Amino acid sequence: MRSRHLGGLAVLVATVPVLVAGCSTAGRAGPGPAVVVAHSGAALHEPVWSAGTHALLALTDDGRVARVDPGGAGRPASSTVSAPLGRLGEDVVDDPDDPTKAFVAQPDEGRVLVLDATDLRPVGSMVLGPEPDYLATDDGARTLLALSEDRATVSGVDLGNQRPLPPQDVHASHDAELDGAARGRPVEYHVLGSDGITHYKGAPGPVEETGRIDVRAGHSAGDEVKVDRLYVAERDSDRLLAVETPPDREGLSVVATADLGSPVRAVGTDETRVYAATDDALVVFETASFSGYPDGHLHRIATIPFRDALPDGPARSASVSGLAVGPDRIWLTLDGQDTVVGIARPPIPDP
Repeated sequence: MRSRHLGGLAVLVATVPVLVAGCSTAGRAGPGPAVVVAHSGAALHEPVWSAGTHALLALTDDGRVARVDPGGAGRPASSTVSAPLGRLGEDVVDDPDDPTKAFVAQPDEGRVLVLDATDLRPVGSMVLGPEPDYLATDDGARTLLALSEDRATVSGVDLGNQRPLPPQDVHASHDAELDGAARGRPVEYHVLGSDGITHYKGAPGPVEETGRIDVRAGHSAGDEVKVDRLYVAERDSDRLLAVETPPDREGLSVVATADLGSPVRAVGTDETRVYAATDDALVVFETASFSGYPDGHLHRIATIPFRDALPDGPARSASVSGLAVGPDRIWLTLDGQDTVVGIARPPIPDP
């Protein structure tokens, strides 16, 4: 499988500069961090933090990709939106080999488009399984993964040598998502949806099912250190679950839970924390990647309300549509709104 460079084709993709307005800061509750609010000029969802461009990448509601630079350190805030790219898949992901690149699926074209993450221009494409729709990366194995639009197949390609992986039949629910491992040489990923969570692993070619659990799973994020652990928003409940392979190395089990009192709309992680967004607050937990959860509970670090920082109008009541973990802030997008909410990371508590 080879990437097809688009430089020699008559592909003209304009970028549209969009002004990002100034931000407002919510009042602090005790030691709570500041909340800032900006406007991107386009309704966004499924954001990710682009380490290569120090900005947010997100899908717009009208089939484009946006780059939002929140500014700071003397750098003004700004935003860029790509030209229309046709019908896009469910998300946008960073290239683990080159963080100045990003991937977005085009199901109707049967391919994945490679974008320059700085100006959002297409710089290549690759065929990746039938109707690629939901993308993920296995950063350790340097593999791009694609879940098909009918949720029947996961396909993959080695980003180093462009060699395709054998496709895996998964036959997941229509709302299934895909989560790849953050490290490790074997190819490893979870497929999760309303019909349960299944773990697949292989070294480094074909994968096999290694565990399954009947949990009605919503959005999720993988542990950055313990790669077989997944933090999952349980559908039709207010619970966040930690799911992993048990010590006997067979199957999957829920090892810890937390009740947030409201549905979890989005989940993110870094190496020490789990970030779970409800429609009113960001709740921060310890990952406890090495010690685990002997008491069966996720350990809460902070609860940070953000709704009062939003301006009056539709954004004040809009649901969270995505979460991205940046180096200094956790960024939230809101359903149908151009509002981007940045929440400063709380300090690490004293032991």
